[in-house]
Amino acid sequence: MKRILFSSWLVIFLLVNLSSQNPKRYIFLEHFTNTVCGICATKNPPLFDKIAQYQNDIHHISIHPPVPYTTCEFYNENTFENEALAIPYGINGTPKLYMWGNFVSTNILLPDAALQDAFNQTSPISVIVSESGTTQRNVEVDITAYEDLPNGNDYRLFVAMVERNVNYNAPNGESVHHNVFRKLLTPETGVPIDVLASGESYNFESVFDVSPNYVEEEIYAIAWVQIFETKEIVNSGASYDMIINSNENKFVEASVFIYPNPTSELLNIDAGEINIEKILVRNIDGKISMEINELSNNKSIDISHLSSGVYFVSIFTTDGISTKKITKL
Repeated sequence: MKRILFSSWLVIFLLVNLSSQNPKRYIFLEHFTNTVCGICATKNPPLFDKIAQYQNDIHHISIHPPVPYTTCEFYNENTFENEALAIPYGINGTPKLYMWGNFVSTNILLPDAALQDAFNQTSPISVIVSESGTTQRNVEVDITAYEDLPNGNDYRLFVAMVERNVNYNAPNGESVHHNVFRKLLTPETGVPIDVLASGESYNFESVFDVSPNYVEEEIYAIAWVQIFETKEIVNSGASYDMIINSNENKFVEASVFIYPNPTSELLNIDAGEINIEKILVRNIDGKISMEINELSNNKSIDISHLSSGVYFVSIFTTDGISTKKITKL
């Protein structure tokens, strides 16, 4: 009897504590650079090397304003929106780096001290980005509040399509460019979203046609929520975010089982007493391979049509999200 009572209190304790956990706040970097800028060619590579060490923690977007050179190739791909993203910060030269809407440095673009101080922060909202399709992308952004957002702030959602790696021999000597901004799916001033109370969600959907000038496999969606007046970025998300670390409820994680793993055909999902709302299967690049809207607690899904490789299965339940890595034989 004592063991049962202890277990019951433990479950209640876990649920109370975990329900108060806010999701991870991704480090969001807006990087203003120019392909004709010689200083950029010197300062950008160390920044890219540092970002590569923390791919699960950092979202990065390279924006190309018309300063100091209007002949920048990437600026001329989309002059209006590149300039629109730079105007709020008063960009008058490059390179410049902003973290969560705040200026970082002109010398070393991402000093170690600034980076270390940014780790392990949480946010009152999660930003989950999903996309499907190849040359035509269906992009969906789900924003969920984990606490009441303060009234009086003008919250705006920005959604952009970015090219992860671009091989281009630029005039300044750079040959590989990372996370190059290509197109906004929202207006240049963002989409106003209502102030959310804890537990409320906001959904955004759009379609993007990938230009033949871009490498289709390198294009992905990234989204961020910004307080328009102060420029503070509350949180961000990208379609390659495989495992939604602290956004996942650890109680749910321990209650959901997937088997067998690896498998070549059927994948069994057992969530016990927790109600499943949706199942997403993403490939290694973050693109949705399967989407299943299923309320059954125990589900077998056929993945025999998928190519061999690693996939991430996200189980959306009424109590939280659990993401598991599987291998398709």
